[in-house]
Amino acid sequence: MGENTVEQGDDSNDLLTEKTAELEKAMEDLKQANEEAVQSWLDSRPLIDELEKSQAELNATRARVANANSVISEFQAQLGTTEMCIKSAKDEEHNMQMKMNVLNQDVHAMQEETEHLKARAATQEADARDLSQVEYGRLKQEANERISDSERRVSKSADEKLGAEKARDLAFRRLQSLHPQQISAEQYERTNN
Repeated sequence: MGENTVEQGDDSNDLLTEKTAELEKAMEDLKQANEEAVQSWLDSRPLIDELEKSQAELNATRARVANANSVISEFQAQLGTTEMCIKSAKDEEHNMQMKMNVLNQDVHAMQEETEHLKARAATQEADARDLSQVEYGRLKQEANERISDSERRVSKSADEKLGAEKARDLAFRRLQSLHPQQISAEQYERTNN
């Protein structure tokens, strides 16, 4: 029985030695794992720094994109307003051009009528030689009144045409003051010649 106790004591010592060795091995493994973790962290630090830098750049880019989107929206609104102003000015110019065309036609018609009246007056004057002096005077006065009336209408039409041209030029200057880079005087001249 004494041997059993010694053997048990040896077995306990062996077991203790074995457990101690396992514990020391586990401690060594833990120390090694800790050193590897620290080294891994140190090795990954540049990557972490790079990731943080990339994140900051991404945030800055997002802020610039948001700002650009705001500016784009503002420009789109201004563009819409500009397009409406241009359309309005073009419509006004078109209306003025149409009025000028009508006035030109009226002036032309009145000039033709004046020429016709002058020719008629000349014919009547020739015929008047055969008429009495009173009849001749009446016809001549009538012809002069018609010519005078035609000349007044031509003068009035010319004044209206001049007024329409001034209104057109004023509309162009307003449009040009709104958008000086988009509309030049040369473009205006080409449009109206």
